[in-house]
Amino acid sequence: MLRVKDLASEFKVGPDTLLQFLRQKERMRLQGTDALVDADGEAKFRSRVQKALRDGATDAPSYIQSALSDRKPTSRRRRRVAVARPAPEVAPEPAPETLDAAADVPAADAP
Repeated sequence: MLRVKDLASEFKVGPDTLLQFLRQKERMRLQGTDALVDADGEAKFRSRVQKALRDGATDAPSYIQSALSDRKPTSRRRRRVAVARPAPEVAPEPAPETLDAAADVPAADAP
């Protein structure tokens, strides 16, 4: 187990920069630069840096800086605002016609 500041000096980056990287990318809960990084977290960090160097990164400090600048903030999640939609207009149903016997008879024999 190493302290954050020891790991930072090994990779030639600032301890605060490394602490920010470990918090954001590796999801580690570290209190400060004197906090201990467990063996598992250290191995994950080393493998991530080695993979980046194999994939074309020039050196560890530039990879860490670019990874931090590419990171999109996730701490401020936005929720959709409910849009006030008007209630759909329902056409009133026509009233059922009442059958009037006198109204339905044609006026054929009208005087």
